[in-house]
Amino acid sequence: MKKLFLLIPALFILACVGKKETFDSLRNFPKPKFTPPGTIWLKDNIFIDDMEVTNVGYVEFLYWLQKNDKSKYYLMVPDTNCWTRSDIGRADKLITHYLNSYAYRNYPVVGITYSQAVEFCKWRTDMVNELLYVKANNLKHSADSEKVYMARAPKKVKYRLPNQREWEYAAAAGLDFCTFPMGYESLTTYNVPVNNTLEYHNFFLKDFRAVDKPCGKAIEVNCPTVKVDAGKYNRYGLYQMMGNVSEICADSVVKGFNYSLPIFSIERSESAKGSFTISSTTYSYDISKKFFKPEPWLGFRCVCEVY
Repeated sequence: MKKLFLLIPALFILACVGKKETFDSLRNFPKPKFTPPGTIWLKDNIFIDDMEVTNVGYVEFLYWLQKNDKSKYYLMVPDTNCWTRSDIGRADKLITHYLNSYAYRNYPVVGITYSQAVEFCKWRTDMVNELLYVKANNLKHSADSEKVYMARAPKKVKYRLPNQREWEYAAAAGLDFCTFPMGYESLTTYNVPVNNTLEYHNFFLKDFRAVDKPCGKAIEVNCPTVKVDAGKYNRYGLYQMMGNVSEICADSVVKGFNYSLPIFSIERSESAKGSFTISSTTYSYDISKKFFKPEPWLGFRCVCEVY
């Protein structure tokens, strides 16, 4: 197996001197009476999704709107044409299959606007509060009673987009922000990059492109994203905080790396036997920019406040 080494330059370490960010190196986990489904405790009364929001999760949102609010449904459909801006072949297949195909049900939803992500959080809040109300009162759930129960349900949880500070806290995962800015002690496991960044494709898979292959009743085409639970989770148990897709945060801020963005500038030297060494010339975690339009490399995850 080819060897893969990451060398963190002293330049970046020196640049961190004087920073005052502090993160919990050890956490005393509370024993909450209730943990929202699909989340992990972050701090205080705040929980965070352990994975990015998936296609199947977003399609459930669309299906509910189609039955209950068709005018809003059309406003919430992602921009699947965003795939034309991806640097890969066969974008036409992804436009057609990525959102609705069984093959990609557990891949991160992309091509969404900031307002669509916010509306998804509001819908999820209503659904979970209603579910808790039904269970607490031993009621029988039905489509006819859903809106009535939703109106009666007390507000025990609230889903929303994480703010920038919360996202960085989750990504650092208790490690020293300067020494381990990505939230991992090592960026490789068994000589494979731990998350889906450009290095994963260029130096492990070699390319985005692959031969079309059947997957269940659908066709899986070459796709730069991976399943939301692929790779190595960080020390808080969160997947793909630094890769796969970048993520929308509150105030239209984008955080994190993605499949088309390298986590470092690389110099590659290969031996005659095929093993190679990657040296880093930059190693920057603090990527943060404003969100302007739906992109094929951009998704989101939610945080949840429990009351």
